Amino acid sequence: SPKSFVLSHIKWERGRWKSALANKLIPFWQPVSYFEQLRGLAGTFHQRVEFYSQIWAKKNSDIMKSIAGKEKAVMLKFEEVFYAGSGKEILKETMDWLDVPIKKEFVETLLSDRVNASNFIPNEWDNQCTEIVRNNCGELMREFGYQE
Repeated sequence: SPKSFVLSHIKWERGRWKSALANKLIPFWQPVSYFEQLRGLAGTFHQRVEFYSQIWAKKNSDIMKSIAGKEKAVMLKFEEVFYAGSGKEILKETMDWLDVPIKKEFVETLLSDRVNASNFIPNEWDNQCTEIVRNNCGELMREFGYQE
């Protein structure tokens, strides 16, 4: 989901100097304008939410455009694959679809009982962040079946 994507990338950026540097200073590192990357130097939390929301929307809309009208395309949601309630079956179906034999059972420890949940939601997350995500990602969220 876009909120999980945004939070994950903000945590990653804060935790790794290389990630922060790449996302703020390297031209064309991300699929949004260089101006948006330069705005990251201001580093406000809302700006980072906007930045990563735009990236989620751009990447997913590009993927959807590239597979439009193709019969042999399957959409997988990260949280469904790595959720214990559905993950094992989805992984098996995917391997069958790819015609790749399964040599051994999937390890249950890779799957979780938590669906798309994060232990960490920064104090900065507020209604404005939710609105930013909705503005940038709302159309795709509806298409993918995510709650707004």
